[in-house]
Amino acid sequence: MSLLENNIERLERICKNIAGNDWRDLFQDLAVKILEADQEKIEEKFFSWCYMVAKNKHLDNLNENKRFLELQNDSMVYDHRLNVFERVNDLKRHLNGIEKMWVDVYLDNDCKFVNIQKQTRISRQHASERIKAIIEKCKRLK
Repeated sequence: MSLLENNIERLERICKNIAGNDWRDLFQDLAVKILEADQEKIEEKFFSWCYMVAKNKHLDNLNENKRFLELQNDSMVYDHRLNVFERVNDLKRHLNGIEKMWVDVYLDNDCKFVNIQKQTRISRQHASERIKAIIEKCKRLK
């Protein structure tokens, strides 16, 4: 009998200790690694080798899931920004040249009136009033 067949229960416990409820996938990955490995080389330190392989595989899986979620979140943020951008461009069609300029300055300055004040030397209050008037106009367009 092979090392895998002789030690299934103990290997399952190792995987359960490492991965909790997700132990079955980890056990399958570990079983494949055991079958691919040179049995004579791993026999002497079999359980420490199995623990190391299972732990590393579990960490790889966690990192892969994390990267997938980050990519998914980045994609969702990008889609949201794209929708906002499209909506702003659609609304800008109804604005005059000066109003379009105010919207561009507002967006270029991260929607912060203090940045507009620094860049244009126009008071925050005046910039705020202009932007609020444009926003109200856009709301009426809906």
